[in-house]
Amino acid sequence: MIADKPVWLAAIMQLLNAPTCTKAAIMQLLTRRVRPIGDDRRSTWVGDSGRFDRLDTEREGMPMTAATAPMLRAYPGDLPLDPPLLAGAVDALLTGAEACTACADACLDEATVAELTVCIRACLDCADVCGTAARVLARCTGYDPEISSSLLAAAVLASRACALECARHAGMHDHCRICADACRVAEVACRDLLVTVR
Repeated sequence: MIADKPVWLAAIMQLLNAPTCTKAAIMQLLTRRVRPIGDDRRSTWVGDSGRFDRLDTEREGMPMTAATAPMLRAYPGDLPLDPPLLAGAVDALLTGAEACTACADACLDEATVAELTVCIRACLDCADVCGTAARVLARCTGYDPEISSSLLAAAVLASRACALECARHAGMHDHCRICADACRVAEVACRDLLVTVR
């Protein structure tokens, strides 16, 4: 089934915030394929066979988590980074961390788990890096551009490494395909925000 990116991400975020959220429900939702979006000048593809050039959350209408965008709007001071890019990066990092955690867990239940040890390690590393980066980036008071740029750079590297490793197994394991897609989205969102850090 092909789904529009905003619907896809909104559904994931709604499910993650639901009190009855289960791993099976998340995996079922994440297995839906998504299509390319964009204009003639530039396209952002979100899916297992697409190209991930740039993520522009405001222009593409990507919904934010239930709390990220409203919290940024409610911040009493001046935000240190572009609000749509910041919210998009935080959301993509959180989604990536969740996908990596679920993928590592699914790998552990595969009959070929011994062949997936590098993938499990990449997923767990990426989940930790992305989760940490998201939490630090969401804190705007006492903003330190060096810490933010270092965390974003680490998240780009971890997301890229995890996407590449998961892509190696995507033909056999849907959870790896889903995780690779989420990591690519996180990588692009972090790269887009990183160029604005000063």
